[in-house]
Amino acid sequence: MKNFLTVLTAILLFGLIACEGPAGPAGKDGKDGTNGINGTNGANGLSVDFKGDLATAPASPVLNWVYHNTTDKKVYIYNGTAWVVMTLDGSNGTNGTNGTNGTNGANGLRVFITYNDNSLSSQPSTPTGIGTANGWHTDPTAAAAWMSQKVAADSAAGTWGVPISIKGKDAGFVYFDGFKTDLKCATCHTPDTDTLYHKSAVSYQWAASKHAIGGTSFENSTTCAVCHTTEGFVQSQTGKTITTAYNSTPVGCFACHSPHINGDFALRTTAPATILSNLAGVADYTFNYGKGNLCAQCHKPRSQSNKLDPSKSTVANDTIKITSGRWYSHYGVQTQMLMGKGGYEWTNQTNTVANSYHTDAPGVKSDGCTICHMPNARGDYDGGHSMKLSSDEGQNLNGCKTSGCHSSITTLDYKGAMTTTHNNLDTLKVLLAKAGWLDTLTMQAKASSGSPLIITPSNRAGALWNFFLVEHDLSSGVHNTAYANALLLNSIAKMKGTF
Repeated sequence: MKNFLTVLTAILLFGLIACEGPAGPAGKDGKDGTNGINGTNGANGLSVDFKGDLATAPASPVLNWVYHNTTDKKVYIYNGTAWVVMTLDGSNGTNGTNGTNGTNGANGLRVFITYNDNSLSSQPSTPTGIGTANGWHTDPTAAAAWMSQKVAADSAAGTWGVPISIKGKDAGFVYFDGFKTDLKCATCHTPDTDTLYHKSAVSYQWAASKHAIGGTSFENSTTCAVCHTTEGFVQSQTGKTITTAYNSTPVGCFACHSPHINGDFALRTTAPATILSNLAGVADYTFNYGKGNLCAQCHKPRSQSNKLDPSKSTVANDTIKITSGRWYSHYGVQTQMLMGKGGYEWTNQTNTVANSYHTDAPGVKSDGCTICHMPNARGDYDGGHSMKLSSDEGQNLNGCKTSGCHSSITTLDYKGAMTTTHNNLDTLKVLLAKAGWLDTLTMQAKASSGSPLIITPSNRAGALWNFFLVEHDLSSGVHNTAYANALLLNSIAKMKGTF
């Protein structure tokens, strides 16, 4: 048995060594193993904070601040201790080769203008050539009344246009003045609220004035337009011939101001005005009241024929023949009244003729009419360019209270001056009507060329003359209370035969 096992073992060993069989097929992959544990996160990095384009480094920097230096064109980053260069701006590239010059363009066209001095009634023929023949010239002189123009490459080329007038007789008051060289429209014509000249407010005030609604601008003939229309007044002040003002406008902004030629709203004139005395043997006189001189250009009498002679104030047998109902200084006698001039006086009159404070008051002498008639406005009711001293809102006494004048005044009827003047006018009116000299309906003299008024002695007619002077002044004696009432009282006394 023992030997059998030995032999068997030997056979098995031999067989295994000598007889290895072929490999069997591969087996299937095994399943994936379990994932390992995640490692520890790394530390956070630092962000870059760009501070923009700056000429110098920003103050109080912190780590990783970055800015672009606009001076040296470098980008810097702060490393926690100092600013260090991060990048540089690129250098300019080399200039490219110049291109070939283009072909010259054709010559442009130019505007050519020529002028002619022919009168407006004689249109010149169309110019030819370079525009310097047959009275045409290229100098824009003051005498030039016509112009022609053309667009051409040179002065000899092209065709001239039909002549057009540049001095229309009815061109309007703006053109009578002309325009300042450096005038800018927006200086006055502001699109928003006008805080320089307050034109809108002034226009509303003026619209309520007698200039606007009672100035009889329909009186536009050559003899009347000078003071009843803006056109006529501007013509008179600019040395032009006064023409009938068709489509005339009332006395307004451009009568008193010439903004387009002056560039502001300064008064058109403050030159003293000559006032006609309209009394025989009495010299004319000069009105010089500052700003009021502008007003005096119209608020003064026109020439008067058939004048009274004060030197005959005591002559008993002479006669005056009045042939017109408008036997008085026409019409603006305010300058005369303020000065204390123009009234008829008798050498043996009973009341002394003197002037009130207004005549020589410093403020009135410097500012004239404006000191009283243009105080601070109350809306468009009164004051300002309305020039009214009263309205439905009451009386505007701002001008009266000017320093040095009536500080405590409460009414225009100061100390009863207006009431007294009205009473004296009424008394004299009754006496004149009773004498048959005054028509109380028309408030004119009862006289015409067909039915003249003959007064003997002529000095008695002084009462009628004085009545018209005070009545037409329209101030009820306010302009010169003492003078107005002395004239009235002496006239009343003359009509009653007191002297």
